Amino acid sequence: MGTSTGYDNSPLGPTHHIIDDWGTLKGLHGVDIFCPSTMGFAKGIVSRLLKTKKPTYLRIPKGGLIEPDSGDDQILVGESTGEILLVCYGGTARPCLEVVQNRKGVSAVLCNKLNPLDGAYFKKVCSGFAKTLVVEDQFPFSGLYGSLCQVWVEQGIQSQLKAISKERDYILDVGTSPDYYLKRWGLDVEGILSQL
Repeated sequence: MGTSTGYDNSPLGPTHHIIDDWGTLKGLHGVDIFCPSTMGFAKGIVSRLLKTKKPTYLRIPKGGLIEPDSGDDQILVGESTGEILLVCYGGTARPCLEVVQNRKGVSAVLCNKLNPLDGAYFKKVCSGFAKTLVVEDQFPFSGLYGSLCQVWVEQGIQSQLKAISKERDYILDVGTSPDYYLKRWGLDVEGILSQL
């Protein structure tokens, strides 16, 4: 289990920023990786994991969304077709949902399971949108964006795929809150809107 993920521990500086944890672990064969983005999913995750015999990493961000109250591995919020689909998890779920609420033609998939991905699910959902933006507090090459690039190739998805995430290295800035880093890397509402 890993807690205080992404930029949850912002004031403690880069030694406490967890932006490459699950991206590193997904390279290990047969590891399931979960990141509860909603309280509904978090409620049942421990009993679910105790029933499996697979190695598992549970990434636990601070806070959590009450709605949507779902125990599904992926949750579609908004319309099933449109211009833009945001794909997110953990600390980036809240700003993505705010964008969906305030911008017509934008929907979001909240991911509670990060590895392995259900390629057929993403093909079905993402094919209904012109562009998919992956919003994450993880390095894109090893995170969800990298995983979805593989899904795009394997599933033959034709829509555009783009990452909104941090660059490839650490910085020595110490922010006062997670919002500082979300804003700095364009992961806040304003930053996401600027990429639409």
